[in-house]
Amino acid sequence: MALFFHVLIGHSLDLIRNRARPDAFAVESFARSQPSGPVLPKQRGPGTEFQAILKQLGFKSVWSDSGNALKSHMDHLGVDGCVRDRRSLIPVLRRGHGSISLFKKLRMMCVARPPAWLNPLDMVGSAFDEAVRRTRIAKKSAGLALESLTERQRGLAVDHRRFWESLTPACGFLGAVVGKARVNIRNVNAEIYQCSKLTRSDHQPTLCVLSSKVKRKLSDNSILSCDRCTHFSAPRWISSRRMIDDIHLLLDRLPQGITAVAGHARSGLMPATYVSMALHVPMWIIRSTENSGGDVIRSGNGWRIDHGGPEKPGALLIVDDNCMTGNSLTRLRHIVRPWAKEHGFDKVLEAIVYVNPLAQHQPDIYAVTVPWPCYYEWNFFNGTFSPGFALDFDGILCRDCTPEEDDDGERYLEFLRTARPRYLPRREPVKMIVTGRREKYRAETMAWLDRHGVGVEQLIMHPNGERTFESIVALKSQWFARFKEQAPGNLKTGPRMFVESDPVQAPEIARRAGGNVICPDAESVYQ
Repeated sequence: MALFFHVLIGHSLDLIRNRARPDAFAVESFARSQPSGPVLPKQRGPGTEFQAILKQLGFKSVWSDSGNALKSHMDHLGVDGCVRDRRSLIPVLRRGHGSISLFKKLRMMCVARPPAWLNPLDMVGSAFDEAVRRTRIAKKSAGLALESLTERQRGLAVDHRRFWESLTPACGFLGAVVGKARVNIRNVNAEIYQCSKLTRSDHQPTLCVLSSKVKRKLSDNSILSCDRCTHFSAPRWISSRRMIDDIHLLLDRLPQGITAVAGHARSGLMPATYVSMALHVPMWIIRSTENSGGDVIRSGNGWRIDHGGPEKPGALLIVDDNCMTGNSLTRLRHIVRPWAKEHGFDKVLEAIVYVNPLAQHQPDIYAVTVPWPCYYEWNFFNGTFSPGFALDFDGILCRDCTPEEDDDGERYLEFLRTARPRYLPRREPVKMIVTGRREKYRAETMAWLDRHGVGVEQLIMHPNGERTFESIVALKSQWFARFKEQAPGNLKTGPRMFVESDPVQAPEIARRAGGNVICPDAESVYQ
């Protein structure tokens, strides 16, 4: 009897929801915006899983064409996107799939033995959550790429296409290919797509390529860089803390028989050291350069391991932090495999924590798939992205000033002189730093940068006078927008971005400037 009343209440709620929120416009917009260009690797997404669940339960869509568009949209959003947009997606799903009769609901709940996860008060919502859960589980299990030491079986069904194509599917609005242009990444001919979402001021279709730095533009000069497009999927920021958790995923997928670990210097030594300690095996260091090859040297060890090589022949595990194109992985193979053969190892395996699913060369084992662009905390500020960012100062380059220190007097001057460094970009001068510090402290600010070896091309400071949240956000938004115009993004450095320490300011700067804003403290990228 209680179940009967639950179903009756749930049916009444569905009727109220559908009458209260006619989401025809939202449904129509999904139908218009379904991607017609290349798609991501063939993997069952939340939308496909959701439709399969509804079919099993006996639901029928009353708008099949729009339902297919919504399915494609959910697949494009992925697990994280569906969780983020759940509040806006559920009403649209109820509109399309919620018109099932009360009799059918009673039969389903009282006769057909429904699954435990199905909530009679909200069948569509619980089916949505179950679809996301199943997709997340399938995505995690896909990372187990190695069935045995001898079989190189990968967890994802990947088309080994050109690396450039791995950059485009993240956008769900790519239309037909209308031409090609040479871009600045290994002289690749990149396809130019017609954007199905944006139009120019003259109402002509917008053309899209992931770079505005092309050596040859179309005759109408109409190429739009995707770093200015608010519909392009936001990149991911991966913190060092998150990396430790993901190394545990990698450990769960390692086979038996590993007798030594070789870490790729420098950032690859972080996961390699952790893995070697967890397995209690010796560690070696791989040194490589882009042009002059490399070598393998002993890392040394403490008293817990009293030898520098394997006691018996076994598998050598190459460990690195990430694999974007696979080019570094190829170089490592050429360095390590001859060395491993000379030192008596039976097999050489590769294990990488983060892997671009469409990299040209894939490792044997990986923990997490991350499409490009992805920003890693430990090498972001001195990596390939360094020409493409503008920075906040306090909270990024150094620790934040406390309210007690911010007295505009001696305590504040002491902070400016002695602030502890946090992230130090030393590979090349920072293109632009925009700070809420007042202009009158420029000398102290420049002295701190010089003392810590950080160069800067443009240092923008707050005008002397009162500082407010609004004035600081306006200053950063204005100069970030100018920075994007001065130096548009390209495929090598990625879209232009601003790095902000304050989780409250970051989304507001992104909204006003219309670009990517990274907030390390929030471990998020805002658009």
